[in-house]
Amino acid sequence: MSRKRLSRRDFLKSSALSVIGIGLAACTAPQVGPQSTGSGGEPVDQAATELRWHHRLGGWEIYDQRISAFQEANPSVKIVEEEFPEGSAEYGPKIVSLVAAGLIGDLTWVAIGSGSFQFLAQNNALATLDDLVAADASGFTLDEYYPRTLDALRMDGSLLALPELAHGDAVCLFFNRDMIEGEGKEAPTMDWTRDDL
Repeated sequence: MSRKRLSRRDFLKSSALSVIGIGLAACTAPQVGPQSTGSGGEPVDQAATELRWHHRLGGWEIYDQRISAFQEANPSVKIVEEEFPEGSAEYGPKIVSLVAAGLIGDLTWVAIGSGSFQFLAQNNALATLDDLVAADASGFTLDEYYPRTLDALRMDGSLLALPELAHGDAVCLFFNRDMIEGEGKEAPTMDWTRDDL
């Protein structure tokens, strides 16, 4: 699969968007039907599916609530959290190490602004979510998200992550003053509005 190099403009457009790499909202547990029996008529033990989730800490009580609700609705699925301190410098290197070793978890928190989304996408460490979303029977829909946040999480047309939170306003703007002024244009100033820009 070819990978498009992320342009500076695309990176800046989405730099403040934080995402969960492979979100719980799109996960559906395997449907557990009647237990199969072995050749001797004994029930076959159906072990719980374990999902490893890497994320940073940060007072996210909502995670605990969502995990509890998810596991209650899907008793055959156990979510194992692998947490890193909030703002931790350990998170990025740890994820890089896990990718290199082929040990990346099933669910991974990523951020466009830190470059972790781009790194994982470029290294084919994120699964496409399109089939999961299409097959979800819980009523989940991508219509719940702003289209541009989803666009920022696609590569080569495939959805690789779901938004968790986003900064709805521009955080900063970088520009090349020499290039702008070299074209005979006025460089932005601090008193410009978005309309001016």
